Amino acid sequence: MPCRDDSREPGRGVTITLAFSGDPVDRIAELNAFAARIREAGAVIEGPVDRPWNTRDVVVSDPDGYRLVFSTPDFARMRDFETAMRGVGEDLTKF
Repeated sequence: MPCRDDSREPGRGVTITLAFSGDPVDRIAELNAFAARIREAGAVIEGPVDRPWNTRDVVVSDPDGYRLVFSTPDFARMRDFETAMRGVGEDLTKF
């Protein structure tokens, strides 16, 4: 019986978000270094990207379509809730 090669079919992955926010410690440099290391290793990534909701994110995609979002608060850009929501609204109008 022939073996079916599933590696060519598109994956049905999901997105999983991992947030680093236990203490109010600036982790931006660590996230940037992580992104550089995994990019150099050949990973498919998006970012680091600054989000309007006061985080910096790195999105890692695997061949099966799974996306891992590594996120940390960006205290240097921290804004109040209303300002952040305006930024989210402006960001959504770009789509």
